[in-house]
Amino acid sequence: MRQHILELLMKKFSEKHRMKRLEARLYIPLYEEDKEECNEMILELAKLDFYLLQRLHREEVKEICEWYHGLESPRELFYARHRPAEAYFWALGVYYEPEYAKPRKLLAKFIATITPYDDTFDNYGLWKELQPFADVMQRFCSTSRSHFEKIILSKFQLYTYQI
Repeated sequence: MRQHILELLMKKFSEKHRMKRLEARLYIPLYEEDKEECNEMILELAKLDFYLLQRLHREEVKEICEWYHGLESPRELFYARHRPAEAYFWALGVYYEPEYAKPRKLLAKFIATITPYDDTFDNYGLWKELQPFADVMQRFCSTSRSHFEKIILSKFQLYTYQI
């Protein structure tokens, strides 16, 4: 078992690039193989935890996909990538803990929403057509910044008990 774990740890990606909870599925079978060190209770709890987490992720992916396909942009932007499940997986890399379901879904929706616009800029639009859209986005960002900064500061003060 130790040799298997060493091989897994020596993969070309460092630990910071791996998703910890998804990696559990690699270790559960190895732990199960090692009969002398295997504690059945711990093994069952690990499997149960993994299956519950997998079920949560499946439900969230289903919710994100249903939400996305209810939007009009997939129909209007036919040339763009429409991958809400991939967007969810990206968000899962940021918020992998089960208790962060709401921010994970929000980030996945944000990524799924902006991907078609990114494809528009990269592949479809002409510079003359895209320049007004870029100008509007820059104006929105510059006028909204002070408003968002006030909101973020007030939330930070509320959560750190500085109010």
